[in-house]
Amino acid sequence: MAQSVKFILCVYHVAMTADELQQTFVTNLKRARTKAGLSQMKLAELADFSVGYIGDLESGRRWCTLDSLARIAEVLHVYPHELLAPPPQELEHEFKSVQRKYFSLLEKLLHENLAAGVQNAISSTLTALSTE
Repeated sequence: MAQSVKFILCVYHVAMTADELQQTFVTNLKRARTKAGLSQMKLAELADFSVGYIGDLESGRRWCTLDSLARIAEVLHVYPHELLAPPPQELEHEFKSVQRKYFSLLEKLLHENLAAGVQNAISSTLTALSTE
């Protein structure tokens, strides 16, 4: 399951718009900062940014560079990609959605192949009977 979730993460990121990615970053930044027990002021101080910059990032008014992302992640003791990844519950929901679609398609193909197999068997039987 973990590999599937990682796969969905990759697929999900490709499918995200820039706005969705920024909103995910905003949400994850606030969550990680709160979890670390840091105020915006303390995060700004430890990462060597202004409080206004951190506030702009958390409100989605600004986007950060990769260097800034790395510095913030280091202070928050998370990997940079964790600030960009959808929360696990979203990944789980996405995984279940893809899983349902996969099994539905598989079932449809099975029925189509079964129907085609039955049709071929009937046709072969009728052909065999008509040649007797």
